[in-house]
Amino acid sequence: MKRRRFVQSIAAAPVLPAAAQQLATTGPDAVAQGARRFFTPEQFKALEALCDLIAPKNGDIPGALEAEVPAFLDFLLSES
Repeated sequence: MKRRRFVQSIAAAPVLPAAAQQLATTGPDAVAQGARRFFTPEQFKALEALCDLIAPKNGDIPGALEAEVPAFLDFLLSES
């Protein structure tokens, strides 16, 4: 059984640096930066207006703008 575990760890070793690199570039800090990555400023303003139209704030319930949906979509599309 120990030999099997050793072979599995050797097989996974080349994947670890690539996985660490991927996590370093797409971690929570990348989202928190707030820099526009995919949309132009005009497109981002249109996206904000569309998000507010689809999911507006309703009393105490936050809407899409309060949840920062446009920024998340910008990040998500830039990483896909």
